[in-house]
Amino acid sequence: MLKSLKAFIHKLTRSSVSQPLQKQQQVPQETQEQVVHSPIEQTKETSIEASLPITRSWVTYNDYPEDLEGGLEMTQNLIRLIASNDDANIELAFQMLKGLKHPVVKHMPVNASIEKKKLWLKLAYDQITIQTYDRWNTNFDLSHCYLTKLPPTIGSLLSTSRYSTSLNLNHNLLEDLPFEFFYYKDKHVANAVQSISLAYNRFRYFPEALLKQEGLRKIDINHNQITTLPRRLEDLRQLESLYAGFNQLTQLPDTIGNIKHLSVLFLPHNYLQTLPDSIGGLEHLRLVNLSHNYLQKLPFGLTKSKSLRILNLYINQLTQWPDTLNEIQLLREINLSFNQIKKANLRKLSQLKRLFLVNNQLEELYIDLNSLPKLTKLHLHNNQLKQLPENIGVLKRLKELRVYNNQLESIPDSIGNLEYIHYLSLNKNRLTTLPDSIQNLKRLKQLDLQDNLFSEQEINRIKRLLPHTLIHF
Repeated sequence: MLKSLKAFIHKLTRSSVSQPLQKQQQVPQETQEQVVHSPIEQTKETSIEASLPITRSWVTYNDYPEDLEGGLEMTQNLIRLIASNDDANIELAFQMLKGLKHPVVKHMPVNASIEKKKLWLKLAYDQITIQTYDRWNTNFDLSHCYLTKLPPTIGSLLSTSRYSTSLNLNHNLLEDLPFEFFYYKDKHVANAVQSISLAYNRFRYFPEALLKQEGLRKIDINHNQITTLPRRLEDLRQLESLYAGFNQLTQLPDTIGNIKHLSVLFLPHNYLQTLPDSIGGLEHLRLVNLSHNYLQKLPFGLTKSKSLRILNLYINQLTQWPDTLNEIQLLREINLSFNQIKKANLRKLSQLKRLFLVNNQLEELYIDLNSLPKLTKLHLHNNQLKQLPENIGVLKRLKELRVYNNQLESIPDSIGNLEYIHYLSLNKNRLTTLPDSIQNLKRLKQLDLQDNLFSEQEINRIKRLLPHTLIHF
């Protein structure tokens, strides 16, 4: 068996000798950004001339070569095969390692793309020369590889990068990360990886290996089966973005408030019923997405999140407007659609630009419209509103107003002051007429009035008032 394997590799090597390897071609800049290349692609930085024949001394071992076990030194054969950047040579090198059952490459599917095979060859030989380290691409893409596990030696690949890197392991079959994930030869890889993506895998628990990487700035574990986040998450003090949506989280650890640099908290499609009050300690929090959960109220501590800009609570179980929001004066967007809110008691939000209260149980608006000078979008459709505020016209910057499928019987005359509005939806109400001031809406491009109670005479009058507007009756 061993002799036949050696004969196979001998044959492969001889076929590559018969035709000299081509010099490495210049890779376009766009390709360099997308493809992770081998660190030994620069043949000038090795002591091997392109004209030298390939030696076969490395196949004389009884098992796979000793210099392949730890990835400490690249043989001349593999250096020149991979450095040629020729697809046929990449395949040859890959077949050699597959035949020798190299501990790294054996995890890689045979039908993987050339780009993925290059990366795994690089992983197999991550310790070449210090001169080549700074040539390595810092974005490692191992997504869509059907991987069920990672080789422990992956830590050595991460340890050799001089710069911060991102590691993409999305769309695999991983259930855990190896203990040595951020270690190589008992040495902690302090800042090797700052962004890691583990979305669309099979994690049931938060990978403990991540807690050792204190330099992490972004974690994406969306679309897994994780039920809890560990209290030790606070150890990741540099973490800025946490994406843990589409999991099975039922609560958050109260220590989450200690991650002072956290600015993005993305947790939609979970089973959260409450939030820890400590979330108010996140002074740099800018975006919170908690849509598709089971929240009934917001913690008072959230008022301390003075930097919060975007809050998405779409599809929860809120029954009233959270008064805590009125204290977060830098909010730009609030989405409370698909809840059970009956009253919207909104005030003080002078920076608010977009407000979405769709599919609630609103019967009347208790909104201080004068405190919303920058509002550009207001969505109130699918509620039970019987009237709009008389001073709706004070929203001078409003560009889009949607109040369809309510119970409106009239429209305030002040609507004519919405000089910047370009879309107005009033369909599925009980309107019989519109005020004459509607003709002042010179920028109005589209007006939807379907399923109301307009007479033919009123329809013609509205058309005359708005001759340049597309109107749907």
